[in-house]
Amino acid sequence: MTTSSFAGAQAFITRYRKRYQADPDSISPLAYDAVGMLRAAITRAGSIEPEKIRAAVATIKDLPGASGSITVDAQRNPAKPAYIVAFREGSYRFLQTVRP
Repeated sequence: MTTSSFAGAQAFITRYRKRYQADPDSISPLAYDAVGMLRAAITRAGSIEPEKIRAAVATIKDLPGASGSITVDAQRNPAKPAYIVAFREGSYRFLQTVRP
């Protein structure tokens, strides 16, 4: 996670390091994005009622996150790109992006 060239990831890493004086693990950006999705859904719903939040999740499109742009389909499945990296000789190397 600490070598991503994605702008959202770099901003997240900078804030994380400042707050915790450590590098984020691989789960931290996903947790951050989950909370960001919840916040976006509550804002769109204008309510904290579960059914309204549930409906609003399906309207999330191109939400910037720490792990990339997040779009959710009508069945509330996230459609996010996957990033393929190789770990060789002690370092990560980006190989490709796979889009849904």
